Amino acid sequence: AMANSCAFFVERKQRFCRMTPSKGSLYCGEHLNQAEEGMSQRKRIPCPFDSHHTVYEDMLEKHKKRCNARPKPKPSYYKEGINSGLPIHVQPDRERVPLSCVSPTQLTELIQKTKVVCSAVLSYVEMSVLSHDVLDAEVERAVDCPNARKHLEQQASLIGHMNRLGLLKGGTTFVEFGAGRGQLSHWVEKALGHQTSSQYVLVDRQNCRRKFDSQHKHEGPKFNRLLIDIEHLSLGELDCVETKRCANVVGMTKHLCGSATDLALRCLVTTLEESVASTCPESSLAKKIRSESTSCTTDSSLKGLVFALCCHHKCKWSQYVARDTWSSWGLTEEDFHLMTLMSSWATCGTRVGSTTNESKPSTSEEDSGTLYRLSPGEREEIGNLCKRLIDHGRVEYLRRCGLNSQLVHYVPKSITLENTALLASRS
Repeated sequence: AMANSCAFFVERKQRFCRMTPSKGSLYCGEHLNQAEEGMSQRKRIPCPFDSHHTVYEDMLEKHKKRCNARPKPKPSYYKEGINSGLPIHVQPDRERVPLSCVSPTQLTELIQKTKVVCSAVLSYVEMSVLSHDVLDAEVERAVDCPNARKHLEQQASLIGHMNRLGLLKGGTTFVEFGAGRGQLSHWVEKALGHQTSSQYVLVDRQNCRRKFDSQHKHEGPKFNRLLIDIEHLSLGELDCVETKRCANVVGMTKHLCGSATDLALRCLVTTLEESVASTCPESSLAKKIRSESTSCTTDSSLKGLVFALCCHHKCKWSQYVARDTWSSWGLTEEDFHLMTLMSSWATCGTRVGSTTNESKPSTSEEDSGTLYRLSPGEREEIGNLCKRLIDHGRVEYLRRCGLNSQLVHYVPKSITLENTALLASRS
């Protein structure tokens, strides 16, 4: 072992531990219990907050008060399940049954029903690829890096659509859901020319490294990062929103997965109206969510949104914003569940260089298409219909709430197969 390092040999790494040993011992705190088992009178146990580290049993209470993994106090904008949609759907979602367990007759009938409903309610989704000057130079520099370039082209088109809808204005609170590194907010800020009259709220339930908002710490508009699940976020309770310093609110996402899109839509539509947490009892919150089944009026501060959609196979009926619309089309919860599974055919149903259905050693949703004698092209077509039907329900939801809404293909499929964006504005 190295000087001033733990004497415990880590078999998995084939080296000695490099941690500093405890005072008066040859071993660090983590390995003291293992190396001196039976010799020490003190027992180490896993931390109740994070089992990845241990603590002396007789010091547990002291450790719990200072452990970095201890539960933190909930902020004022945390409201349990406020965007979940559960008050009108109290039963949990049914267990997801794979398509391979669905009878050929049932699946054939559902595919036919899907085509009939789509022909009756869906409208043409136009290809509308836009860009913005602020990203032109960056896109050109990424010519030798296809992966970076495709993300920049998507962001450029999304920002171009925000500009076309009149959403790129000063005095606006831009809320990016599923922000990740915050790259979309970063480029929106640059597109606005570093206006200090705007502010940015970046929402994500996990932290990440190399965040773009770190470039805006010392100058320019304020970037507020929230580490919270969208399901529990009440925008009306945020200090930066509640003070009305930036009266206009615009929502934006780049590929927000599955039901997170529904949670974000409900968050924008229902929680901006007022500070619902401290003033509204549970019955009032339930009434807000029940209003989804009828026409509703959003708070006038919500000026619009631009959402790049994806991962429809992760959508849940209990959180879907357009359950009432779905039912009016003659479709059921079971139909929704099966369509979410079939939606994956749009991105995995076609294989490059293959025109036949070769058997694969799995029982996934894509193989069920082979089981029911569907060609790759047919699977892709059906998957796209399922995606558009789910998205059209979201369009109808926003229209009932007083917003002009539509779907567009914002980039070609050569850039991403998930190339549909949900747009909404008041103008």
